[in-house]
Amino acid sequence: MMEPEVLAALACPHDGGRLLENARVLGCPHGHRFDLARQGYATLTASRPPHGGDSPAMLDRRMRVHEAGVLTRVHAAVVRAAVADAADVDAADVDAADVDAAVAELADAELADAELADADPAGVDAAGVDDAGIGAAGVDAGGVGEAGGRHDAGVEPADDAQQMGRERRRRTLPAGIVCEVGAGPGTYLAAVLDAMPDRTGLAVDVAKAAARRAARCHTRANAIVADVWDGLPLRAGSVAVLLDVFAPRNAAEFARLVVPGGTLVVATAEPDHLAELRERFGMLGVPGGKGARIAAELAPAFAARGVETVRTSVPVTPALAVDLATMGPSGHHLDPQRLEAVAPGADAAPIDVTVAATVTRFVRRTGVDIGA
Repeated sequence: MMEPEVLAALACPHDGGRLLENARVLGCPHGHRFDLARQGYATLTASRPPHGGDSPAMLDRRMRVHEAGVLTRVHAAVVRAAVADAADVDAADVDAADVDAAVAELADAELADAELADADPAGVDAAGVDDAGIGAAGVDAGGVGEAGGRHDAGVEPADDAQQMGRERRRRTLPAGIVCEVGAGPGTYLAAVLDAMPDRTGLAVDVAKAAARRAARCHTRANAIVADVWDGLPLRAGSVAVLLDVFAPRNAAEFARLVVPGGTLVVATAEPDHLAELRERFGMLGVPGGKGARIAAELAPAFAARGVETVRTSVPVTPALAVDLATMGPSGHHLDPQRLEAVAPGADAAPIDVTVAATVTRFVRRTGVDIGA
């Protein structure tokens, strides 16, 4: 069943009408009906998405990367940004151990759900698209710190609070759900929900394979298949915290969804992210200046309130290096078997790989029309 708060936030993708649940069917007053798959998600698209995306194999690779802890610092930075405006949570209390536990719990759920992977009566065939593993430098105001370091240099302060990672905000987060766009298996959403026990969450991905997994990522989470470029089936102002981690961004749609005073967390890869693997495996490059362009696109409706740069070196096995190279967009044109042939042998020493990402926290401006 859908969480009541999530159900109240959903809207019919055809006409925007409110959806109600009855006997595992979501329906609007105009007669549009959407089945809930037995794995616990619904497909809410007005038309079939025009693009493909993440396959089940790519999602398996992403889960192995998360379970190995390669991106733990990125997880922790995303959680800190997401909870910075929650009055009952201190961002300084969020650490890597909390994230590791959340990912391990999700991995257990993945194993328990394995027998359902091939049976899926609902949804469309298109898979999800995200930017995992590609991106660019963060907002120009955010500098580069030491490994895992963070700072707010040049970011307009919201009040007199000190460094972002240690601030306890005086204002409270508005009502609304936590939503992750391009959620994949929902690891980031699950970690944020663990840190925000009074919130419910929604994972959104254009891939039904991703939605199937994300539906089990947390006891307070649901999932839907939807295309961020076709307009998300959510009511205006229904989202308190929106997560966009290495995923597509639709600035106008984000402005419509996030309630004034709400939080948008955007994570993008730095140019040297996975640099050791790019030339070796022929991965897609990282365009420069992406973070600045994102900030400019969001500026009419969102104000940047904090930047955290994660930069560290992580030793990975040859098999995990192949997973990293093929779990994101590069995985659509690279052959994992070919990469395994050129990768060092299984008994070779681990490869030191750079993990570099910028996590920016935006606050939805008040007094700006978010549309219908």
